[in-house]
Amino acid sequence: MALLTSPTDALVAGAPEPYLQALRSYRLGMAGLHTRASLALGQALTALEPHQGFRAQALALAGLVSRADCDWELASRQLADAAERRQASAPQAARVHLALAVEALAAAGLISEAQRLIEAWPARAPAGAEPGTDLASAVVHLVRGNFAEGVQLCGAVLRSDPASPWATLLELEGKLELGRGPEVEAGAQQLLGQREQAGELDELYVRTAVLVARQAVEALWAPGAAPGPAEQARAERAVDRLLGCTPPFERYRAHAFALQAQLLELRRPGAGATKLKAALALLEGSHTLLDQGTLIARQAAFHAGRGQLTTRPLIARGRDLLGRIGADARSQALAQVEGSPEVSNSLFATNSMMGRSMMQASLGGDDVELQAVFKVNEAISSVLDLNELLQRVLNEVVKLLKAERGALLRRYSDGRIECVVARGLVPDKVKEGTDEISFSVVREVERTGLVTLTDNAQVDERFRGKASVMAGDIRSLMCAPLKTQKELYGFIYLDSTLRSRIFKESHRELLQVFATQAAVAIENALTFGEVEDLNQNLEARVEDRTAALKAANLELAAKIDELTNTRLKLLEAEKEAVEKEMQIARKIQEGILPTRELQQHPGLKLIGKVEPATQVGGDFWAVMPLAEQRTLLLIGDVTGHGVGPGMLTTVAKTCCDTVVRDKGQVELKGMLSVLSDVLFEASRGELTMTAFALLVDPREKKLHYANCGHVLPLFFDSASGLPKLSALVGPGPVLGRARGTTFDSRSRAYLPRDRVLLYTDGLTECSDPQGNELGDKKLQRAAMAAATQPLEQQLKAIFDTAYAHYAGHPRDDDVTAVLLELTELEA
Repeated sequence: MALLTSPTDALVAGAPEPYLQALRSYRLGMAGLHTRASLALGQALTALEPHQGFRAQALALAGLVSRADCDWELASRQLADAAERRQASAPQAARVHLALAVEALAAAGLISEAQRLIEAWPARAPAGAEPGTDLASAVVHLVRGNFAEGVQLCGAVLRSDPASPWATLLELEGKLELGRGPEVEAGAQQLLGQREQAGELDELYVRTAVLVARQAVEALWAPGAAPGPAEQARAERAVDRLLGCTPPFERYRAHAFALQAQLLELRRPGAGATKLKAALALLEGSHTLLDQGTLIARQAAFHAGRGQLTTRPLIARGRDLLGRIGADARSQALAQVEGSPEVSNSLFATNSMMGRSMMQASLGGDDVELQAVFKVNEAISSVLDLNELLQRVLNEVVKLLKAERGALLRRYSDGRIECVVARGLVPDKVKEGTDEISFSVVREVERTGLVTLTDNAQVDERFRGKASVMAGDIRSLMCAPLKTQKELYGFIYLDSTLRSRIFKESHRELLQVFATQAAVAIENALTFGEVEDLNQNLEARVEDRTAALKAANLELAAKIDELTNTRLKLLEAEKEAVEKEMQIARKIQEGILPTRELQQHPGLKLIGKVEPATQVGGDFWAVMPLAEQRTLLLIGDVTGHGVGPGMLTTVAKTCCDTVVRDKGQVELKGMLSVLSDVLFEASRGELTMTAFALLVDPREKKLHYANCGHVLPLFFDSASGLPKLSALVGPGPVLGRARGTTFDSRSRAYLPRDRVLLYTDGLTECSDPQGNELGDKKLQRAAMAAATQPLEQQLKAIFDTAYAHYAGHPRDDDVTAVLLELTELEA
C-alpha cells in the first residue's frame, strides 16, 4: 500500500532503470513540477512495456501526479488502468487505485462516470480476483454526502486490511462530517505521524493535514464550545503546518486559506474575507467542483453557526456546484443553511433588485401582493409633507389589504397615542378609553413590537374579555408598529366588523414590510419639516449676521493660515524624525545581514540577497561558522514588515550569535527551542517568525535541517550530471507563538555540486499589476534554467524573473533568497 504514496528503496529492489526514472519523476510531481514529471513518466511508461508489473506501478504513480495537477480525467484513466493490471497480483493496492480513480472523476463533477466505472469493474477484473469495489463505493457515498454509508463501507475495508491508509483517511473524513470530532482527532494524528515517518510530502500526507486542521478549527466554533488559549494555539499550529506543505497541491492550499479565514473571523468579523476570496480563486477553473462546493458549504455553516449574516449568491453557487456532481445530501444540508433566518433576512426590506428577489424568497407570498408592496413603497418614499404622507400611507394599506376600517395612530414622546388619520372611522372619536377600536391590542403591539393578526377576534383566545373587541363586534384585525431603529412613531390599525378571515397569515409579513418602509418615510418627513422650520428662522437672521460673518471669516482665514503653517512645520519635523529613526533602524538591520558578495566556507560557497518592502523589513538570514568545519545557515520571516518586525530580526540574530558563541557546538532542536522562547518573550506572541535552519557537515557530507513553518527550500541534485529538483520536506511549528515549543530535525546526504535554494514567501506571493502571484512553478522553472550557471548568475536569474513579474508593481512583503553550492572539503 505504501507504493501508492511513498515509494521506498525497499519496494524497488532490482527494478529496471525506467521504473527508477518513474520514481524520480513522481517525486518531481510531488514537488510541484507537474508538467516535467508527466513528460518523464510518459517516457518511462513506454520503456516499461516489457515489464508489465512495474509498468502497472508506474501507471499508479502517473495517476497520482495527474491528481496533484488536477488533471482529473487523465488521473482516472491512469489509476483505473493500474487497478485492472494489479487486480490479480496486488488486490489491496488495486482496490485503492480504483477508489482514487473514482474520486478523481467525482472531483471533476463526473459522478455518473464514476458510478459506471464501479458497476463495470467486476467484469473487468481477472477471473477469481476479488471485485474490490467497496472502497470505491465508499468514495461515491462520501462525495454525495451519505456519510454514514461511506463510513460503514470504509470500516468493512479496514477489517480486512487494517493498514490501509486511504481507507483510514476516508473513514475519518466521513466521521468528521458526522460530528465525531474527538474520535477523528486521535485517528488523524496517528495517521499523520505514520505519514511523517515515511518522509514523503505526498497527497495522502497533505490531505491528512487538512483533516487535522479542519478538526482543530471546527472545534473552536462547534455548538457549546468554549475554547481556551491552548485549543486556539493547537488550531493555529495545525493550519500553519498545512500551509507549509500545500504549495504543490493548490486545491488543498485553498482549504488551508479557508481555515485561516475562519481563524481570522473568530478574532474579528470580516477579517477573513481576503483569505476566503483567495481560497475560492485557487479553485476556479481547475474543475474541482467537489472542493469548490464543499468549501462554500463549510464557510456557510461556519457563518450561520455563529449567527452572522450570509449572502445568498455564494450559497446558491455552492448548491449549484454540489448539485452538478450529484452530491444531493450535501446540497440539501446547504439548503437548510440558506433557509435560516440569518440568511433570509440579510437584505430584508431593501429596494434593490437583489433585495426584491430575496424578499420574495423570504416571504413566500403571492407575487402580485409583493409587487403591490413595492409599488406602494415607491409611492410613499417621495412624499415629504407629513400630513399628505400620513393620508397616503393609510389609504394605500387599506386598499392593499382590503380592510373595512383603518386608523393611523401617532405615538408621542410622553406615551400618548392619538389618531391622526382614519378610514371608516371618525378620528376625533378614536381615543383611548372608547370602543371605536381596540386600544388594548395597540398597547400590546407597543409592548412587543410585533405585528398582531387575527382572522376572527370573536373566538380568538387572545381577545376574550377585551371589551372593545366584543362591543365593537370586531371580526378580522391587524395592527403593526411604525418603528425604525431610532424610534417608535405610531401604529397602523386595520379591522373589519363585517367579515372574518379577510387577513391571511402571509399578510402579517406584508404589513411588517410596509410598516417598516412607512416608518422610514415618516422619519424622513419629520426630519424634512424640522429642516424647513430651521431654514425659515435662519432666513430672518442671515442679513443681521452677514457683516459679522465677513469680519469673522477674515480673522478666521488668518488664523487658519497661521495654524496651517505651524502644522506643516510640525509634520515636516515629525516626518524627518521618523525618517531618521527608520534610517537608523535600516543601518542596524543591514549591519546584522551578511554581505551580498559570494562567500566561501568549509565545504560550501553561498550568496544571498534581501529586498525589504519598506526601509526596514521582517526578513533576515545569517551564516555562522561552527566547530569541526561545520556551518549553520538560518533564514527567517517575521510576520509583517517595518520597525517592529525589523527589531525582532535583530533579537533573533543576537540570540543565535549568543547560542553559537556560548556552546560552539549547536544542536538544531535545542537552539530553535531557545530562539522560540526568546522571540515569544520579546513580543508576547504578537509577532511570530517562520524559519528554516540548515546545518552543513562537510566531513560527513550531510545536511541537518529543521523547518519552523517556513516555505520548503529547493534541493538541486547533481548526481546524474543534470540537476534534478526536489524539496527539503520537514514541517514544524512557527517560532515565538508559545513558550516551550519543541522542534524536530531531519538529515540527508549530499554530493559535491549539489545546491540548495532557501527563500521567503515574499518571492512567490508578491503580485503583478493584475494581482497574479509569481507562484512556485515560475520560481522553479527560473531556478532550474540557470542551475548549471555560477551561483551569482543563478541568483540573478531568480531575482530578474521576480522583477519582470512584478513589473514595477509595489510589493507588500519582503523578499529574501539564499543560494548555496556544496563543495569538496579542502585538505
